[in-house]
Amino acid sequence: MVLIGVLVFADYPKIKRFPDADAVNRLILYSGGIIFALLFTIRPLVKVNSVGLEIKNPLRTYRFVWADIKKFHAEDRIVVELWDGRKVRCWAVQRARASQMRGRKSIVDDVTQRLENIRQSITS
Repeated sequence: MVLIGVLVFADYPKIKRFPDADAVNRLILYSGGIIFALLFTIRPLVKVNSVGLEIKNPLRTYRFVWADIKKFHAEDRIVVELWDGRKVRCWAVQRARASQMRGRKSIVDDVTQRLENIRQSITS
């Protein structure tokens, strides 16, 4: 498929002079955009197991055992409050703006309630 594309567009004037000054800039810009999209859309994750909770945000991964977690909050994202006073936001589950403006329940509220139920059942 790529070979066909190269053969079809080989006579295109800009491709004939490909290694121009802007080609490197475009390559860097597009590569940065792809990396940004991958980090902020595919990587975020909340993983639950019997030992604890793993939170993968775009640039950092957090791992907590259940005993370290005080409670969960539902704000614009899920917020994990720890016993030492730290708060960690989970990028994986976010509140929809429409439900936030209307004051309705969203998936953030449901997931927060489920996580709180799991935490209580494991720690008690």
